[in-house]
Amino acid sequence: MSKVLGQKSKLESEKSARFLCLSTHLASIATKDGVHYHPYFDPRLKVFSSLSPQQQQNALSSLETYIGICELTQANGARLRDNKSLLWYALKSMKLRFSSDLFDLISEEDTIEIYDAENIQIFRNLQAMSLLSYSLEDLFCHTWMELFSRENPEIVENIQKTAIEMFTSNSNSARPMSHLGFQKVRESRSPLKYEYNLMVKYLAPLLDDNGHVVALMAIEDVQSVGKKLSREEEAERYAQYQREIAANQIRKKRSPDLTII
Repeated sequence: MSKVLGQKSKLESEKSARFLCLSTHLASIATKDGVHYHPYFDPRLKVFSSLSPQQQQNALSSLETYIGICELTQANGARLRDNKSLLWYALKSMKLRFSSDLFDLISEEDTIEIYDAENIQIFRNLQAMSLLSYSLEDLFCHTWMELFSRENPEIVENIQKTAIEMFTSNSNSARPMSHLGFQKVRESRSPLKYEYNLMVKYLAPLLDDNGHVVALMAIEDVQSVGKKLSREEEAERYAQYQREIAANQIRKKRSPDLTII
């Protein structure tokens, strides 16, 4: 039994080391194009370590895929901030087909997100990630629904209804969604609680080689609300937050049990 536990612990340690290496590498790649991310806020990777073995493997695979897309983009002489170039190589890497006019709908300021049929985000552009206070560990280990709260459930419901229709119709035409307007989105798991005004401009279907819709692209206008901290200030705020959590845990352990029977 102890041998099995030891092998499991070793495997988990190897996965954590791999995540540390990959997230640091992605942050380094992005820095070359002037985009700065926190790979993680705690080298103990508490978020990654809390995942199941399968979820850890999924996070590693997603991170490796994204790094591959970034490296392919740069190898072909394009910048990661070039929305259309990064998206082109992402779709090429994932072997996804799309409508011929898709790129006409996209501007360089747009936020781009791609979701599969299970509502798992499989791609986001640098514009999407650079607005956030989350680390790469947060982004690759949590679902989008865990990371953000939305104030207008009616808009969310309309978007989800349209998405379901698109997955079942196998149409290759994008759907305009801007008539739903902006909704306020707030970071749920960040001590900074950044807020954004978000409008989905289009939902575009992405197809496999058999012509089946296997993913949807959301083309969005996202605007930050309020003042953002610098990356250094964000890291310090997170460190302070972690210290406060640790101090509260110590106080709880030292507090006497005052329960009256």
